[in-house]
Amino acid sequence: MQTFLVDQVFTPFSYPEHTYVARGSYENTLRSALSAAGSVVSLTGPSKCGKTVLCTRLLRGRACLVAGGSINEAGDVWRTAAEVLGIPGATEESEEAEISGGVPVVRGRSNWSERRLYAVNPLEAVSTRLNEEGRVLVLDDFHYVSHDVQRKLAQQLKGVSERGARVVVLSVPQRGEDAVRANPDLRGRVQSVVIDFWAEQDLKQVANLGWRKLCLRLDPELEDALAKESLGSPQIMQALCLELCRHLGIEQAPTGKNHSVPNGWLGAVRKRALSLFNCETAYTALSQGPLRRGRERTMFLTHRGESVDIYQLVLFAAAQDPPHTLLDYADLTARLKRLVKGKPATGSQVVSALEQMSRIVSESMECDQVLVWASEVRQLSFPDPHFLFYVRERYNIGA
Repeated sequence: MQTFLVDQVFTPFSYPEHTYVARGSYENTLRSALSAAGSVVSLTGPSKCGKTVLCTRLLRGRACLVAGGSINEAGDVWRTAAEVLGIPGATEESEEAEISGGVPVVRGRSNWSERRLYAVNPLEAVSTRLNEEGRVLVLDDFHYVSHDVQRKLAQQLKGVSERGARVVVLSVPQRGEDAVRANPDLRGRVQSVVIDFWAEQDLKQVANLGWRKLCLRLDPELEDALAKESLGSPQIMQALCLELCRHLGIEQAPTGKNHSVPNGWLGAVRKRALSLFNCETAYTALSQGPLRRGRERTMFLTHRGESVDIYQLVLFAAAQDPPHTLLDYADLTARLKRLVKGKPATGSQVVSALEQMSRIVSESMECDQVLVWASEVRQLSFPDPHFLFYVRERYNIGA
């Protein structure tokens, strides 16, 4: 029997070869959207919810992946894609010649060669190769691309689509329409596929598949606890499973050994995983709120005996059990009331803080939307579950 190392089984930052969990409805929807030649698909979903892994699994070697973070100009996409597809940047023809009296003279065999380079248009070459080989261009993290470059790319994608090539654009929900906004001519051409956070039942399958691969026998209640802490993110689930194994001293597949889990295991495992998802900068900016002007902020005494201002209190409340990446205003205010000893925060204080925090995110963290306050529907959301995971650990909730 093959022996696996734990970091081969649980892989937070690479394709989960041994712990892939099929999400059939999403796979079928994406497959259908890509069935026609010239398809342009906008695949949106929360940060780290498995969009790239879904494409990799579905396309099985046919994906031509270009990372949004590497795109500084539109040409970067086509040059990178050309490299992935093995398209040379130039074609060559040569004539062998020998120097005679200072003049090159073509001979049958020589020690001198004249090269003539003929430039290849990467966009046209990539479009042709994608269409001929049935490959799919996958633009990952499109929201990382500047708006000016997005506009240029959106114009080019229309031409690529007209040549019959297929394209998938991956982005987060709040930026899912960037390609269409950048070029309204794409409207009607772009099909939208939206995926959501993972259900706890699906997350538990990650752990179950891994335990079996490692021949481990662990209490099923561990899977429940890990899935709850993962906040709908398969990446967090992979990290927690990996760190649990390390916490128990397991480095490779044992031979059916039982392992007891010591008290306090969850807090220890969560702390180990925290180093993988450091959100200190965002946490500091939001917990401090905007620059203080004039009078001192109102302070609130929590049931723990801590004195906090409204910005810290909102984060503290959002981190409480049960953890949710989407909170209605009524749920948030109920949590706030349970946290505070004495007079609770007023509605105007809460709304003002949420508006200020959302403004900090939109102005200072354009590509890192860790928190969104949607005033029109009165909902607070955490599009990046890693941030909420980090806040829960900072406040030591649920450990």
